[in-house]
Amino acid sequence: MLQCRCAARAGARLVRQSHSASAELRRQLDSGSSHLDLRFADFGEATSAAALGDALAGGAIKGVDLRHNEVGDEGAARLVRALRRGRALEWVDLRANGLGDRGVSLVGGLLFGAEAPPLRALNLWNNGVSPEGVRRLATCLHKNRRLESLNLGNNATEDEGAVELSDALAQHPAIADLGLRNCYVDDRGVIEGIAPLVRASPTLRRLNLRNNCVSDLGFCSLIEAILSRDGPRFELLDLQGNEVTSAGVALVREHTADKAHLLPEQILLHKQLGVKGSPVSLVYRAGEGWSEPQRAGAPEAGPLAESDPYGWEAR
Repeated sequence: MLQCRCAARAGARLVRQSHSASAELRRQLDSGSSHLDLRFADFGEATSAAALGDALAGGAIKGVDLRHNEVGDEGAARLVRALRRGRALEWVDLRANGLGDRGVSLVGGLLFGAEAPPLRALNLWNNGVSPEGVRRLATCLHKNRRLESLNLGNNATEDEGAVELSDALAQHPAIADLGLRNCYVDDRGVIEGIAPLVRASPTLRRLNLRNNCVSDLGFCSLIEAILSRDGPRFELLDLQGNEVTSAGVALVREHTADKAHLLPEQILLHKQLGVKGSPVSLVYRAGEGWSEPQRAGAPEAGPLAESDPYGWEAR
């Protein structure tokens, strides 16, 4: 009897959440906005996901913020079916939804096929993705030609995932912005994965590797790759919170003394707050050279926001 009551209460709660989510969806649609802010709702649930699909099918919605919807891998299939109906859908923010490897592989289905939406940006920050999940996503990325911005930060991408992404994106015709912040990537992942991607990509311009385990060796490998690339000038290399030392910076400065015009427009090397030791806190800006950051050890407000066209950092 007690179990039946608990199940009934849980079912009633889901109905209330579904009604609330659908009501908020209707309110935003009535406002005429082309972007939906559906954070902290329940759009992995069947009724709400179906309502979202109907809304997207109208062709007026270009972006959906679905952070913290507790979608999980079970709700991912329902949500993906809804998102695939977005005829004008250009960006989707799925941060912190507990998708896991299975859920992320389902989300990968948004990236290819005749019925796929015209996505230009996808945020999968903090979804419990392992290297296996990255491998599955990379399989989908091989078939994609439109995506410009991909954020996989705060997932256990690791070196293996970095290599998989490199293989999938090296000749991608559109990718410009790659986020791998706090992904357990070290020098091996840079040397075998990220640096070859930077060298080969015809379009990549912004790379966020903040809070990983990249040392002088990885830093120098990235700079060599940037110097040897044929693509557009790099805009941002974010290595804040890594293990780059003054010795590594000295090597780069010596090697690029007559090649400053090939360096990224900005390089961020702030060390982590509260971390003592040899990592340096320096900023490089085109036309200004190397300097101390505004406040030692603290990320500056301007650079990432200015070079972040989809507002992943700001939102």
